[in-house]
Amino acid sequence: NLDQVGAALAVRHLVEHGHRRLAHVTLSTRPGPAMRRVGFLAEAERLGLREGVQVIGPGSAPEGIELLLRALRRGDPDAPTAVFAANDIAAVEVLHRAADLGIQVPAQFSVVGYDSSAVALTVRPHLTSVNQPRQAMGKLAAQMLRERLAGRPHDASASVEPVLKVRDSTGPGPALRQRSPKAGV
Repeated sequence: NLDQVGAALAVRHLVEHGHRRLAHVTLSTRPGPAMRRVGFLAEAERLGLREGVQVIGPGSAPEGIELLLRALRRGDPDAPTAVFAANDIAAVEVLHRAADLGIQVPAQFSVVGYDSSAVALTVRPHLTSVNQPRQAMGKLAAQMLRERLAGRPHDASASVEPVLKVRDSTGPGPALRQRSPKAGV
C-alpha cells in the first residue's frame, strides 16, 4: 500500500534526524489515513521504536495534540519530539497549537504532513510532507485510459511511489541537538 510506503518515509526521516519518541496524529477514519497509521506503526516497530510512539485521534485529536504539546513544554522525558500527521490539515493543526504554546518548530519539535498540498507552503515554517505525485498519477491514468480505448482488452494497474518533500518543519531531535556545536548557544 502506497500510503504505508509514504508513512514509512516520514518515520525514517524523523528517525534519521534523531527523533526516537514519535506521535502520529489523524483527524480521519478514511482508508488512506488509516493505512498511514498502519505504516507509521509498522515502521516504528521495524526500527525498534514501538514503545516510544503514540497514536492520537481521530476522535480525540484536538485534546491529544494539546496534551502531547503540553508534556513537551513541561520537559516530560517521554513526550514525543516529532509528529507525523496523516495529512497536511492535521499537521497544520499541530503547527498552530505548537505556536500557541510557544513551542518552536523545528528547533524544539518536528512535524511531517502527508499530501504535500498547497497548504504545506502557506504555513510557517513550510511543512515537510509526503508528496503523492499527482501530475505523474494523472499522466499514468490518462495513458492507461488511452490504451484501454485503443483496444487493450484487460485491466491494467500501476502505481507511483510517494516522495518526501523536506522543507522547514523538521529538524534535529534531542540527541542530535545535544551533539551540535550550536548546543547551549
